[in-house]
Amino acid sequence: MQIQELGEFGVIDLLCRTVVQQRSGPNHGADFSFKLTVDNGDDTAAWQTGNATELFTTDTVVEGIHFTRETTPWLDLGWKCIASNVSDIAAMGGLPMYALVTLGLPPETEVGDLEQLYQGMMEISNKQGVAIVGG
Repeated sequence: MQIQELGEFGVIDLLCRTVVQQRSGPNHGADFSFKLTVDNGDDTAAWQTGNATELFTTDTVVEGIHFTRETTPWLDLGWKCIASNVSDIAAMGGLPMYALVTLGLPPETEVGDLEQLYQGMMEISNKQGVAIVGG
């Protein structure tokens, strides 16, 4: 069976079951059964830290699935990459604050295209008050 036969939500379900079945005990001092308030399967994970709830999310934007280089300007792509993650946090009632960026680019990508990608990321990040802090 190929993952395309499972579809997005089938893959998520499969991975969530695997994680839950194989996860045991504390992970680097975190007790999942106590502090984790929203677990695998949602777009955003949430856990308690003192009196606050922290939200974390990651959305990957994949060429050929979410965009094509022929129809999507790099600036718009950068905007979309940040906006999809900001949206997930906001949907949980959270205030987006920080972003990490992970890139998987072919080596022949033009430097100017990369600059445009980040220009789009910075436009939406600045508009939403989100700081890109690494990745």
